[in-house]
Amino acid sequence: GRGIVGLGIGGISTVIPVYIAELAPSNSRGGYGTINSIFTALGELFVYFLGIWLKWKVISGLCLIIPIIDLILIICAPESPVVSKMREDKISNRTIFHFKYMKPVFLSFFIVFFSEFSGMPAILANLNPIFITSEITIEPSVASTIVICSLFLSVLTSTPLVDRLGRKVMWITSSFGQALFLILLWANEKYVISKTLPIICLFFYLFFNGIGLLPLPDVVIPEI
Repeated sequence: GRGIVGLGIGGISTVIPVYIAELAPSNSRGGYGTINSIFTALGELFVYFLGIWLKWKVISGLCLIIPIIDLILIICAPESPVVSKMREDKISNRTIFHFKYMKPVFLSFFIVFFSEFSGMPAILANLNPIFITSEITIEPSVASTIVICSLFLSVLTSTPLVDRLGRKVMWITSSFGQALFLILLWANEKYVISKTLPIICLFFYLFFNGIGLLPLPDVVIPEI
């Protein structure tokens, strides 16, 4: 089940950023590029919110509604204007492994590598266990939902800033903030400084992830 879901997520994660980039005006492509991350964070917030009261099987059933609606509506969606133009002009797609494209391919690889290996997938998968072991006074599922709120808010914050401040500034700020709060989280796990520190660290860790490392691959890779 996880494998099949992974194939689906991999497919839409490839198509959506490219589709948005091709539809977006060139002078505000950065803001449009964060749309995918906004709804990714909103979906995670929705699931964690339901997790406070419902079992995972019920949540899976509720989440099944969205792909069914998507399957119906996607039939009516127009093709990307770029693809339509390529078809009209009968332009063949050159493989990305052509020597001409080696630089953007390697740049894209490293952008995604540092985004995915910054720790966020591991943090999201283990939010509840982290809060359980820290013996926080708040219910772990509630604490996880509060933390996920920061991710959603930060992606919204990044939308107007990514075009104004630039991709590099947002990436550096995001990386520095994440590193700082991961170090604090590690120190608290090792020395038990405070029982409330994990929720503070994870809140700001995900906030800094949401302003840079989460949305920027969707913006930069289609551009290059």
